[in-house]
Amino acid sequence: MADIEDIIKSCFPNYKYIAPIGEGNFGTVHKIEHKNKQRAVKLVRLTASRTKDYNDSEKLNGIINADFKSVTEYYDDIKGKGIIHVYDFYTTDITVDANAARSYLLVLMELCKQDLQTKILEEKLSIEEIKKLMLELAEILDRLVKKSKKEFIVSDLKPANLLITNKDEIVIGDLGGIKRLGSISSGSGGQITYAWSAPEIYYGKERAGIKSLIFSYGLVSYFMCTKDLPFGNENNITHDVRLRCIEEKGLIFKPDNIPYIPPNIRALIRKCAAYNKEDRCSDFKEIIDAIQMRQDPFKFSSSKSKIGTFKKKIGVFKKIKILMQCIIGWMYEEGRGFKQNDDKAFNWYFKAAEEGHPIAQYTLGWMYDKGIVVGQFDTEAFFWYSKAAEQGHVIAQDALSSMYFSGRRVMKNDREVFKWYKKAALQGYSYAQHVLGNMYEGGIGAAKNNSKAIKWYKKAAEQGCFKALISLGCIGDMEAQLKLGSMYEKGIGVTQNYEEAFKWYRKAAEQGHVEVQFKIASMYEEEGKQSYHEALEWYQKAAKQGHLEAQFKVACIYEKYFPFTPETIEMYKKAAEQGHALAQFNLGCIYERLRFDDTDTEAIKWYTMAAEQGHVIAQCKLGSIYSLCRYREDKYYASLSAKWYNKATENGQFLNMAQIDMLSLYESGLISQNEIKTAKWFKKASKWEKKLIINNYFNPKKFYTVETD
Repeated sequence: MADIEDIIKSCFPNYKYIAPIGEGNFGTVHKIEHKNKQRAVKLVRLTASRTKDYNDSEKLNGIINADFKSVTEYYDDIKGKGIIHVYDFYTTDITVDANAARSYLLVLMELCKQDLQTKILEEKLSIEEIKKLMLELAEILDRLVKKSKKEFIVSDLKPANLLITNKDEIVIGDLGGIKRLGSISSGSGGQITYAWSAPEIYYGKERAGIKSLIFSYGLVSYFMCTKDLPFGNENNITHDVRLRCIEEKGLIFKPDNIPYIPPNIRALIRKCAAYNKEDRCSDFKEIIDAIQMRQDPFKFSSSKSKIGTFKKKIGVFKKIKILMQCIIGWMYEEGRGFKQNDDKAFNWYFKAAEEGHPIAQYTLGWMYDKGIVVGQFDTEAFFWYSKAAEQGHVIAQDALSSMYFSGRRVMKNDREVFKWYKKAALQGYSYAQHVLGNMYEGGIGAAKNNSKAIKWYKKAAEQGCFKALISLGCIGDMEAQLKLGSMYEKGIGVTQNYEEAFKWYRKAAEQGHVEVQFKIASMYEEEGKQSYHEALEWYQKAAKQGHLEAQFKVACIYEKYFPFTPETIEMYKKAAEQGHALAQFNLGCIYERLRFDDTDTEAIKWYTMAAEQGHVIAQCKLGSIYSLCRYREDKYYASLSAKWYNKATENGQFLNMAQIDMLSLYESGLISQNEIKTAKWFKKASKWEKKLIINNYFNPKKFYTVETD
């Protein structure tokens, strides 16, 4: 951070650095202040890599300067309403090396009070506020598209890149998100956040254009309404899955969305975020016209006179009238705008249901089913559930299936249960998908078919249905078993339970999953001696599949219970030959302890392999072994001893052992004073120890004397 502060201060010496306020993929934003005026400064790294055409420093430096000029000219072209106000641009700290030219671009701009994403998540926006924001953003984008003449296009439209000024106006605040086409510099192109991108951009079929921008605008508008991305946020669903859901179902607004989103606004957002670009709005002028239509007929007032006027107006159009009847029923049921009243809610729902509204029909069936207002009437409940289910209402289809399953007021009929659950499942209802999987697995209402059962279990599990995940695991799906094991082990979405985790991991291990076999063995090993046989069994299974760590573990167990056997050496060799440093070291120890004719050579071989991978004890072992050459008076081995002791003592370990052996080599005349003084163990010795060594070994006249300060 200190370096960044220095760079900012070099360009803005009169400003006081306050703090960092944001970080993106290509730059950081910081707050600075001068005479009680606060500003924001964005710092971006520009890079121009060497190529065949741009291979000398002068040309590379020219690219950086050209990019800086392009940025300033581009801002001059697009500045105005809806773009964050920029006071100045600077470039500094230009460096050119063998690979590229680099520089920092600094943009001094107005400081906004918050970004749109924070505003949406932290505040409860009314429908009027949402429409105002949608209109402002559409007008900004319409101006930019017309201004750009198709040379420039916003490529990274998302709430985090939109800022709210102190005047409560929305502006595009991230200039890095405005792609400058045709730029040479590798660091100057715009970025894309795939979670907000159109299908044609995400799948790499086309470049950014007005249609892809309209799709991103639709997602931003949906986020304003729901505080979420369609079908879940980035943490629990991939953008690929989200796009597939949009292709199959379109955007879905949940029934409990607050505030209530009028149908015309929902329809507009759905059209903007249509999967096929041909189905989207043609331009932002069309979007602006749709938002600025006549006053929203769905705006309610608690005033009795206005309600009376409203009730007269709803008779004009039949479809609007039916929808209004359903909405008024909901308002009475929930106590929104009216005093809560189940009787009046029932009456309004009944009117809408008779006119064919599926939500009203389902709600009326539910009220008969639960005995609200009129008492429990299973026959009426079945009648209205059927009406709604036939129009595709998934909850009604679920309720109808339940009545056929239990035989309540109708003859029990597994085929009808299967039929209605399948209809609900095809619409993406996760509970119905799970039940359909159960029916295929059990052969209830349809022929038994495990492959279809797995298909529907997976569809439900992908939407977060935990019971479907359990069913998948029970039917033998290895991925589900692994996921369940992980969830229970880590306590993700369930209460942490190691026994359940072990159960699911074992099921996957029994199907041959090598990593889980190793994990099962480790879990058995942690239980203690009583589980030694089970641990060894699972380690051996993983080892047979080439699992390196499992081979090492088998060798360790063999060494513990059957030391110095051919089996132990064989297992260590399997791991050691694949580069396992600890296996190499242990193999060296075994050969050193065996003391057969050729074992010293084998011990040195394996110690050397481990030492070359940084195994400190192996390095020390080699230093010790080679130091024995003093009895042979061999300077070559003495140099090897010094080499490995130097490596072993780099981190301050084995200093005493190195000191003793190296001084013995010096006394034998196999290494020089200079080799002692330049050794790492000598440099790490204390001042007192150094004086003692010098006096006792290098100055015979001062033998066993120590100078003191």
